[in-house]
Amino acid sequence: MGGSRTAEEAQEEIRRLAWQRRVRYTTHALFERMPARGVRRADVLAVLKSPSSCRPSEGERWRVEGLDTADDELTVVVAIEDNVVVVTVF
Repeated sequence: MGGSRTAEEAQEEIRRLAWQRRVRYTTHALFERMPARGVRRADVLAVLKSPSSCRPSEGERWRVEGLDTADDELTVVVAIEDNVVVVTVF
């Protein structure tokens, strides 16, 4: 789960990439989950830039939790590649 990084290393890498706006979205996240949940890209960026927690998820993915632009809790599941790849939100 989560690859060879520690949760702290993953959180720092996710934060760094988000501040550089190196974020991509899967079709599932962008066209299914985000509209269904009323989540905007700005909400995702808010969580990725200032996560309250980061822990391993299935495969090489990370579950990142934090507050969106309205200060509501949001969970973002990502993969770390050359960019942060947003897989899903809830």
